[in-house]
Amino acid sequence: MLAQLLPWDKQRTPTMAFLLYDDWIGWAAAVLSRLATEHGDLVTFLTVGTLVHESVFIGSNLLYTLLASIPSCRQRWKIQPKADPPKKLVFMALVHIYIFRVLVQLPSTAAYFYIWKRCGGSMHMHPPSAFTCCWQVLTCALSTEVMFYSSHRLFHHPILYKNLHKRHHEFKTPVGVSSEYANVVEDLVVNLPSTLLPPVVMGVHPLVLFLWLGLRILETVDAHSGMALPWSPFHLLPCFAGPLFHDYHHSATTKGAYGVLGLMDFLLGTDKDFKEHMRRRKLAKAATKRAS
Repeated sequence: MLAQLLPWDKQRTPTMAFLLYDDWIGWAAAVLSRLATEHGDLVTFLTVGTLVHESVFIGSNLLYTLLASIPSCRQRWKIQPKADPPKKLVFMALVHIYIFRVLVQLPSTAAYFYIWKRCGGSMHMHPPSAFTCCWQVLTCALSTEVMFYSSHRLFHHPILYKNLHKRHHEFKTPVGVSSEYANVVEDLVVNLPSTLLPPVVMGVHPLVLFLWLGLRILETVDAHSGMALPWSPFHLLPCFAGPLFHDYHHSATTKGAYGVLGLMDFLLGTDKDFKEHMRRRKLAKAATKRAS
């Protein structure tokens, strides 16, 4: 039984198999295909997608909450070390998120599944090469940046902000949970399409889609975490705007910083106030050090 599940044959050692992308991706694709055959394509798609979403969302939120509760970590890395959102707001956000999961997100994801199928997607596709996986994830990231920036900026129009987007900005001090706290209309128009449409219309392998979903959830929780961790992958990679960028956006709701990567903000000049904010922040830190 174990030999049937592990992704190597008798000619290879386990150590070698860990280094071989094709073995692991082939094994994962075979498991996914078997599950789809036994339980149905849609059920498998929704179940695995939900498991990826929840494991990343819950796991990353627990990690950031733990770090924020440790005084030394909080003082060193929390962007607003003396501020926290009201506990009642956090609780209400969680209730809202999981009601939305059941009533709106699952049916919407089922609709995206059928669009994905129409675009050539299948639970039984041949596993993608490492190169294909990389360029498709990169394409998803760039497409999401354009789509999210455009729709997010639109929702900062005074009328849309007041009636729809203001709910998300109830968190002046963002935490990971706030990443998915939004009006239902905003979720359907901004968040879901910008995340799911790129891989869906490309008809990517389901493993690539789930990988992208996990990365996107991790990125948005990190951006809303309020913790500027120096070892975060989204801090180490210069292509990501990071939590400082989005923390500023929540504290200055009409002054730019609309994107995920910061690329569109850079190209369209909506990051100027953020850059000035960071300059003043560095000067304040330097003055504090000199005074001590």
